[in-house]
Amino acid sequence: MHSHCQQQKRNGLFWTAKLPELPPLHFFGALHFGTEQMYPLPQVLEDAYQTDNAIAFETNLGELSTPQFNAMMTDMGRQSDGSRLSQNLKPDTWKALSAISLRLGYSPEYIDTLQSWYCASILTSAALKLAGLNSHLGIDGYIFQRSIIEQKP
Repeated sequence: MHSHCQQQKRNGLFWTAKLPELPPLHFFGALHFGTEQMYPLPQVLEDAYQTDNAIAFETNLGELSTPQFNAMMTDMGRQSDGSRLSQNLKPDTWKALSAISLRLGYSPEYIDTLQSWYCASILTSAALKLAGLNSHLGIDGYIFQRSIIEQKP
């Protein structure tokens, strides 16, 4: 199969797509949590960042950190019909989830009021933080902040 588009995989989650007579298009599956040891970034990423004309993110990271967004997510993540998460789980599963939530700093009474997707999200974030990862050191956040400082469109 002949294609004019070539794709080359580099450094795990970094790809470059090239078409004749067009600048390369870089794709990066960035990590949302990280550690200081992840920096500086590999040279191939720095080179791509320096030569790119524009940068796009899957979400507006500036809005994600606002109190309004956090309040909206908390509101959307609650059971709106008064039901309980525990009602939708087997008793053994609820018992295990309750124990894990306590270890991660959330009471079972609180998580019982949440929708499953939101419960999974906050517990995953808490587990990553407990493991020493920080959302402020995620690669996407790092690149986002750099693009603002350097006024990269």
